[in-house]
Amino acid sequence: MSVDGGASSNHIMFGGGIGVFLYQMAGLDTRHHLDALGPVHFRLEHTHAHRVKSARVSLMTLSGLASLHWNFNEADHTQSFIDGEVPLVGVMLTMPRPLGSWKLVDKLSHATVWPSPADAHGVSLVSERDELLTFSVTTSQLKLRFVEH
Repeated sequence: MSVDGGASSNHIMFGGGIGVFLYQMAGLDTRHHLDALGPVHFRLEHTHAHRVKSARVSLMTLSGLASLHWNFNEADHTQSFIDGEVPLVGVMLTMPRPLGSWKLVDKLSHATVWPSPADAHGVSLVSERDELLTFSVTTSQLKLRFVEH
């Protein structure tokens, strides 16, 4: 309630940042210009994955639809996945390194993309540092799965 007796403007719809926050929780890296021609950046945060467990985000870009759907199941990593649609310009995907004896496999080509990187159906490892993996994705469909190794 305001001091002058009118309605309060202290409401989430007046904040203007909740949409950006939800996109970031789901994995869209909003630090990059979303209207520019160039790869769309997705970034999965370790704390979000362990607290939120699952999210889906999509964005229409100048070069087509970019979407990401992920699920992390700590009890059974075989139920964890990262799926997405990739626009013509590609996607850069940054994610936490899987813990324990798990490897990341491209579901379409069955090739391991981590820890022994190979160019698996247009998914290639760009960098591995600070407990984060960054992949360049140039295929139209992203389908990553966790497999015990």
